[in-house]
Amino acid sequence: MTSDKRLTSRPDTPTLQESGFPGYFMVNWTAAFAPARTPKPVLHKLEQAIVEIYSTRESAEFLARTNWDVFVSGADELRRFQLAEIRRWSEAAEQAGIPKQ
Repeated sequence: MTSDKRLTSRPDTPTLQESGFPGYFMVNWTAAFAPARTPKPVLHKLEQAIVEIYSTRESAEFLARTNWDVFVSGADELRRFQLAEIRRWSEAAEQAGIPKQ
């Protein structure tokens, strides 16, 4: 388990951090994007619809069967997350000597 917490669907599987790799954190994530300059009311309506979908019992059951945990966020939180990931993985690539592409 590469995230910093155990999967809800696999609570007996320890994380890599728990297995002796402190600081290791990597998750797969999916996001919905809209074109630049999409009107704020349209973005808000899309955001509400997506949150509503992911809040259903059916979504929770499907995600549990496929070993995904839900991390629903708004646009601002997604932006902060993406920027932090870019910084983190840029530093990791630099330390490993992987050139930017």
